[in-house]
Amino acid sequence: EVEVDQDASTRNTTVFPEDYRPEWTQKLDGSLSSGYEYVLTAPLAGDALVEAVYKLYEAPVRVHRTYTGSTHIHINMMDGTSVDALRTLLLIGYAFEPLLYYVGDNTRQWCGYANRLTGAPSEMLESILGATVNASIFRRSTERAGRYYGMNLDALRMSGSVSFRYFPTDHYAEE
Repeated sequence: EVEVDQDASTRNTTVFPEDYRPEWTQKLDGSLSSGYEYVLTAPLAGDALVEAVYKLYEAPVRVHRTYTGSTHIHINMMDGTSVDALRTLLLIGYAFEPLLYYVGDNTRQWCGYANRLTGAPSEMLESILGATVNASIFRRSTERAGRYYGMNLDALRMSGSVSFRYFPTDHYAEE
């Protein structure tokens, strides 16, 4: 999912992708002041994903990094992923979070849309890590997590995925 917003603070003109690319669906997003969210119409990986990203950025599209725009990477967890695997993913994300911000954009940890897991209330993390080994109970325990962490566990409840929000909107498909 790629969020594209107009940056009113600069003279850079955004040219939004048009809603004619079959791999992508354009949606209004309440978190963007004057932009759109582009979501894959179906999960993709490998060469098919790379091709879809290049199509999204084809000319005349011109996008810019903004405070509100970002790129979210969703990992499907509806394929029988165990609760232990989800816990492990959370712990790995927690341990390597500084690196994820560094690779994505270090300033995102202070933007309010991709907060640090290390800043989450300890009760929230304890309830997630201590949930009984049952996927539905685990999903309910993530409800208090909120969606505005770098690792969005609330997406489990909403879409059956874990969403990584550490990354800004990129200027070009290569990024």
